[in-house]
Amino acid sequence: MLKNPAVDTVGVGESVASVEAPSPTEVKITLKDVDTHFPESMADFPVVPEHIWKNVSEDDVKTYANEPENEDQPVVGSGPFELVEGKAGGSTYRFVRNDDYWGGKPKMAEVDMSVYRSEDTQIQALKAGEIDFAEGIDALQVKALQGQSGITAIEGDSPGFDEIAFNTGSVDLKTGKPMGDPNPAVLDPKFRFALNFAIDRQKIVDKAYQGAGTPAENIIPPAYTSYRWGAPADGYAYDPAKAKQLLDEAGYKVGDDGWRKMPDGSPIGKLRLYARSDSETSINVMAFFQEWLKDVQIDSKVTNFESSKLTNIILDGEFDTFEWGWYVEPDPDSILSYFTCGQRGGWSDSWYCNPAYDKLYKEQASATDDAKRADIVKQMQQMLYDDMPYLVTVYSQIGEAYRSDRWEGFVPQPNPGGILLLQYGHANYLNMAPAGTAAGHPGQSTGSDNAGSGQVVLILVVIVVLGAAVVGAWLMMRRRTADDRE
Repeated sequence: MLKNPAVDTVGVGESVASVEAPSPTEVKITLKDVDTHFPESMADFPVVPEHIWKNVSEDDVKTYANEPENEDQPVVGSGPFELVEGKAGGSTYRFVRNDDYWGGKPKMAEVDMSVYRSEDTQIQALKAGEIDFAEGIDALQVKALQGQSGITAIEGDSPGFDEIAFNTGSVDLKTGKPMGDPNPAVLDPKFRFALNFAIDRQKIVDKAYQGAGTPAENIIPPAYTSYRWGAPADGYAYDPAKAKQLLDEAGYKVGDDGWRKMPDGSPIGKLRLYARSDSETSINVMAFFQEWLKDVQIDSKVTNFESSKLTNIILDGEFDTFEWGWYVEPDPDSILSYFTCGQRGGWSDSWYCNPAYDKLYKEQASATDDAKRADIVKQMQQMLYDDMPYLVTVYSQIGEAYRSDRWEGFVPQPNPGGILLLQYGHANYLNMAPAGTAAGHPGQSTGSDNAGSGQVVLILVVIVVLGAAVVGAWLMMRRRTADDRE
C-alpha cells in the first residue's frame, strides 16, 4: 500500500546531479557526492519512456495512472512481464511475458492475478486447482493446508516490522508552526519511552498474529544482521511496573481520579489509538494497547479508519498514535531516511525530526567503509530507541501456499525461512517454473496450460481489502501486515 506517493527527496533523488542518455541503450547518471546506497537503490530509480511522461507535471505525477486509453495497448514498462489486461481498482490482471526483457526470459508465458476478498474462497480455489498460488493467508489456514497433497504451505519471515507510531510533533512545513492536534503527552520522548515497557509483544504475536511472528526490537529486521543494533537485554521487556516508574519520574503522576496527569497537573485526557479497519490484526493490536494503557493509568479510545482515510489523518497531524508496518529493503538507507526532518509531510509518518539524527544519516550515506557505515547506522537505531517515535511490535510472517505439484524453483527471501512471492525485486518470477523443469530440463507441464503447448500460465491470488492499489504499489516497499496486501 502506498500511503503517500511523495517522491523520495532524501534518498536516491537528492544525490543525483544529472542524468544523460549518450546513446539509445545507455544512461549516464552523475552524482553530487559519494552515495554508497545508490547502486542498490537503482531498483527504485526506474527509466521511463519520455514520450509518455514528458508532459506529466510534478504535481500530476502523484496521481497519474499511467494507463493507456486504448485497452488493447499494454502499459509501457521494462520488467519481465507486460500488463495487458486490468486497471487500478479491478479484480483481475493479466501479464504476458516480455521476450525483450534484459534480465532473462521467464519460464512461463503468462501470469494471471485475481483479487479475492474472502480468504476461504481463495483457499477453496487453491484446493480445486483453479489457482496456483495463494498469498496473505492466516496462520490457521496455513496449518490446515500443510500436509494436503500437491500443496505446499508456509509461514515466511517477512523483511519488515509492524509498529505503534506516535505523533512526535506535526508542523506546517512552510511556517514551522505546530499543525494538527497531537496530545501534548505524546510529544514527550520520556512519555513515549515509558510506554515501551507497557506493551506485551509476545501476547501480540500469540493473539493478534496467531503465532505468525516474533517480538520485534527495532526497525532493522533480524535477517539484516550487518546493520542491526543490539538493544539492551531488557530494552523491550513487558514490565508495567517499570513503565509506571518511568512515568512517575517524568512527572506523569496519578491524580485523585485514578488517571495520570501532565507534569503541570492538567489532565492528559484520552489518547487516540487509531487502527486500520481493513486489518483485523491492527484492530486487535490497538485493543490490547488500550488495555495496557489502562493498566498504567492512562485513558484511551480506539477508533478504526480505512487505510486511505488514516493516511490523510496522519499527513494532517490529527492523531496521537496509530498501528501500521513497513517492509525494509536489504540496504537500510530508505527506512532510515523516513525519520529525517526532510521527510515530514512525505514518507515520514511520525513527524520525527532530530538534527543530530539527520547528521548521522548523511554520514552513513557517504561512508565508503562498510564497518564504519554499520557503526553509524547502529548509532541511529539507538537514537530512535531513546526518542521512541515508534513502539516496534512484531516481525510478522506471511502465510503463502502454492500448488507444488505444478510449480517449483521458488527461492525464499530471506533465505532460508523467508517469503516466496512479494519479495524485494522480482527474482522468483524468473526462478519459478513448471514442476520438473526448474533446472531448465524439458518436460510436460502439469501446471495451468491455458495458452497452448509450452505456454504455461501461473494463476495467483492476492487477498486485497482495498482493491484500489493492487499491482506495483507494493514495489514502493510501503505498508503491510499479514492480512492486508494493499
